[in-house]
Amino acid sequence: MTTTTSFFDIDAATEDQWAAYHLYRRLRAAEDTPDEPVLSNADFEHLVRRQWPLVETRRFIARTGDKVIGNLYLESRRKGSPDYDTFAPFIGIGGGVLHPHRRRGVGTALLRWHAAGAARAWPGA
Repeated sequence: MTTTTSFFDIDAATEDQWAAYHLYRRLRAAEDTPDEPVLSNADFEHLVRRQWPLVETRRFIARTGDKVIGNLYLESRRKGSPDYDTFAPFIGIGGGVLHPHRRRGVGTALLRWHAAGAARAWPGA
């Protein structure tokens, strides 16, 4: 099955898209930190939808069919925030790929998608 990558719009995502994302993050947590608690779906959505004054975050996902198998998130200084020009060149980045899908180019595809086309989903990236 083909893997596709796309911007994950937290404000426009459907219930089904959120359900797939939550399943993915729970599977990733079980793989990497099985003894740690996982935020409830409602708490996670509340956290990622919060508008932070200095930083904005964008999320990208890799899918096989309707299943999320990887993600990439980027944090950057919010345009117009104090010291924007100083911090604008820096980004925070994180993410992962489910263990059964590693070493198959999924993470690389997410990074390439961002580098080549994220400006369409995130002007100024």
